[in-house]
Amino acid sequence: MDTIIRVLPEALANQIAAGEVVQRPASVIKELLENARDAGAKTIVVEVENAGKTLIRVSDDGSGMSPADARLAFERHATSKIRTLDDLFNLRTFGFRGEALASIAAVAQVRLLSRPHDAEIGTLVEISGGKYEKQEPAPATAGTVVSVRNLFFNVPARRNFLKPNSTELKHIVQEFTNFALAYPSMKLTFVSNGETMYDLPVQSPAERVATMFDFLPESSLLPVGEETPLVTVAGFVAAPEVCKKTLSGKYLYANGRFIRSPLLHHAVMSAYEGLLAPGVQAFYVLFLSLDPKHIDINIHPTKTEIKFDDERTVYSVVQAATRKALGEVRRLTIPVAEPQDEISKMFYDPGHGEKEITLGGYVRKNGGGKTPWREVVETLLTPPSGVMPHETPPPRIPLPIPKNVPSAAFSLSTDRIVAAIPEGLLVVDRRAALERIAYEKFLSRSHTTHVQRLLYPHAVKFTPDACAALKEHLDDLRKLGFDFETVNGTTLLVCGAPADVGPTDVETAMRELAEEIRNAGAPRDLLRDWTARLVAKRHARHDPAPLPPEQALELVKQLFLCENIRYSPSGKTIFKLFEHDFFQF
Repeated sequence: MDTIIRVLPEALANQIAAGEVVQRPASVIKELLENARDAGAKTIVVEVENAGKTLIRVSDDGSGMSPADARLAFERHATSKIRTLDDLFNLRTFGFRGEALASIAAVAQVRLLSRPHDAEIGTLVEISGGKYEKQEPAPATAGTVVSVRNLFFNVPARRNFLKPNSTELKHIVQEFTNFALAYPSMKLTFVSNGETMYDLPVQSPAERVATMFDFLPESSLLPVGEETPLVTVAGFVAAPEVCKKTLSGKYLYANGRFIRSPLLHHAVMSAYEGLLAPGVQAFYVLFLSLDPKHIDINIHPTKTEIKFDDERTVYSVVQAATRKALGEVRRLTIPVAEPQDEISKMFYDPGHGEKEITLGGYVRKNGGGKTPWREVVETLLTPPSGVMPHETPPPRIPLPIPKNVPSAAFSLSTDRIVAAIPEGLLVVDRRAALERIAYEKFLSRSHTTHVQRLLYPHAVKFTPDACAALKEHLDDLRKLGFDFETVNGTTLLVCGAPADVGPTDVETAMRELAEEIRNAGAPRDLLRDWTARLVAKRHARHDPAPLPPEQALELVKQLFLCENIRYSPSGKTIFKLFEHDFFQF
């Protein structure tokens, strides 16, 4: 009798495993970087062509491999990191599952060249689609070079799902950045299509952060550092004044491993409470060090999601350590004779004399002394048990559409305009109306937008993936009014901008545009709409003076000429109509 259940062929099993480990070129780079780190490398060079689709090469000066190890490294579940079950719960290395090289080799053409430092000759191994093609002695420098060509060449369906080069390069740069921030003691180089995008020397942690994000001066990085029996927190948070809506910087590490934790992100954001404008994101690079037995990193294929056995305490320590770093920014000195509330009592110590109560409910002492962190951890407000739900906008309620152009209008305040129409009174959000008018005005123009030449062209430095995204759409962006030239892999010389953007706003506008392109995979048909939204947002900046009646009336009349008078481009309600029945008593 035939059996229904069968053991999968090895090649097919490897391709299925590769589906978890190798999702895109960035996944390959992540695994190879971690292997190089585990091998004790001090210098690593990453090279890619065609955003990693054609070639990925990672070279390191680590310990290298013997001929036998070079062969075994491509076997599934082959690893030098684990011998017993206890090892699994005391991991301080990265590539412990033994699946990376086997999975990569199953869906690409791989060439490995490796030599231990005490050997005179190296080993060359070549594998294509999971099949061994060659293994032989070969001259090599000490360390390991892994070349991965034609990713997903034997799985065309997977290859077809890869995104445009700008998007894939964004993910590659993100993985390189995650690694580079964690290991400033390593010399790291990143080359894309023959162009060096990063060449990082051995640096201090603060220097490495400032180098990777050159728009963050080192002086704006506030050091974080606190040690508790459970966890040590170190790193940096950015001063509130340099945080931006377009600056995405959530870099969190546990024992040197980059992780994602919405819970701990909430801990940091709560420490910034009251210091950031709505929509502005905190920037932080934080390193958590704790005994491996307190974490479980084996819960996700990419190992970026982990579990803590005491999430509440870790949350509280991260929150309190961030508040302490922001203390100089938040501090408001108030002499007090006695503690005024429970949190103040927790910190009160007569031996330290006068205290400082800081904004946001955090308290510090003038007289120095060690902060009682155990008490902080035990008495801070209980953190949420999971991810805080994102705020969702209320459903749009159909609005009555006025049919008659207003005959009179005046400024109720700097933000509101009241217009009289036959149907009743129209209360208009001035800024939302200006956004809608500028947005539709920009879109109504011809396909090519007038370029306003800058009097003094200036160089603007971007992250490599942002620079690549803008360069990829250079022709389309020039038609929209942005004129720039390439200086190198991370710097553009901006020569002109759309007339509505203005020379003082062009750098910010281009950064926002690059962020939109990277996040949405650069669909060209949306570039014009994105630019229109940027123009509209800048055109509608707050004017502190109320409008004279004639200008208020003209603004409302222009709004009535728009195709959509209900909502601004960002979805904000533009007006409310109070019909005559509303005023009947």
